[in-house]
Amino acid sequence: MSAGGIELNLPDLPEVQIRLGPDAPKPDQPRPSRPPWGIRLRDALTSYLPLLLMALLALGTWWLVKNSPQPQRPREARPVSLEPDYMLRGFTLQRFAADGALQITLVGRQLHHYPADDRIEIEELTLTVDGPG
Repeated sequence: MSAGGIELNLPDLPEVQIRLGPDAPKPDQPRPSRPPWGIRLRDALTSYLPLLLMALLALGTWWLVKNSPQPQRPREARPVSLEPDYMLRGFTLQRFAADGALQITLVGRQLHHYPADDRIEIEELTLTVDGPG
């Protein structure tokens, strides 16, 4: 032990000495120089970039799961109605040949579709067929 403080010698590392107390480095000694703030900022960003990217990916995944459509629940089977499910009034249906010539014209006052047997009823039907005679 020295007169001004404690000196510790490590047996495995004889060249390394640790000094505590009055023999420790003085505050008036020059501090190691710090890199400029731009370099420190760049080092901090490159150190934390993987963490930021993982947080961003986790947030994006959470958002996608929250906003994705839910699977549809199976609908209850309804009995097929005997009432018409749709109706057309004052309609005209035309069919054309491959060359663009009009082949068939079907005009009706009212059309009803019945889903029970997939039947179509037309009131006041007028059918015109144009074709080779």
